[in-house]
Amino acid sequence: MRLTCSIALLCALAVAQDASKEEAAALAKRLAGKDAETQIEAAREAAKNQHSSLTSPLIKLLKNKEEAVRLAAVEALALRQASAERKRAAKALAARIKPLEEKEERHDELLKIVEALHDLAQPVALRALMDIPVGTDEAVARARLHAAANIPDKEVIDRLLQFASSGRRGRNARWRNAGAAIRYATQEDVKGGVREWRQWWHHAKAKFDVDHAANLRAEEREKQAQKKAQQAKRKKKKKEKGGTQ
Repeated sequence: MRLTCSIALLCALAVAQDASKEEAAALAKRLAGKDAETQIEAAREAAKNQHSSLTSPLIKLLKNKEEAVRLAAVEALALRQASAERKRAAKALAARIKPLEEKEERHDELLKIVEALHDLAQPVALRALMDIPVGTDEAVARARLHAAANIPDKEVIDRLLQFASSGRRGRNARWRNAGAAIRYATQEDVKGGVREWRQWWHHAKAKFDVDHAANLRAEEREKQAQKKAQQAKRKKKKKEKGGTQ
């Protein structure tokens, strides 16, 4: 009986895998199409389908002529779950930073990519995120530092401290943004400036647990999301109550 059940289970899994593969192939075909609306819809469906064959077609859409298509692809890539696919997605998204950073009209697209890189949290994106040109819009610089800070790697702290103390131009803003990123990365609150943080890191680095800090960041984001959802719910309830009077 056990052998019969095992065979039945294996057959069911094989059928499910074949169905998943066929579904992914159909999605990939739509992603490679010519119609923007079809590509956007397919990208949104691909965001929920974790088949590895969909990562490449989504990456190709990052250079699509239609902004809405590109943004849909960014959102889908940010939701890849398998480790290898997250790394591929992050590498492709990070490669888009340089071409976009000097195009003011694509400012929002750049921020979307940076936000996706924050969520993917892959070391492969660190260099691109931290290579911030002098004169970069402060909101963009802050977002890039914040995204880098979510990568669970000790090198992140080294790079943030290096960024905070580099050059004299805009030093106050640079430390304000880098300091916030360091606090986010470490989940610590060291009093003082770059010097005090360097001293703290010198002693803490050897035993610093990047995974523990990552878990603390995730917990804090979850709390903030729940708080925001509750506020929105109360606001909606209050509005509905006011409308019935």
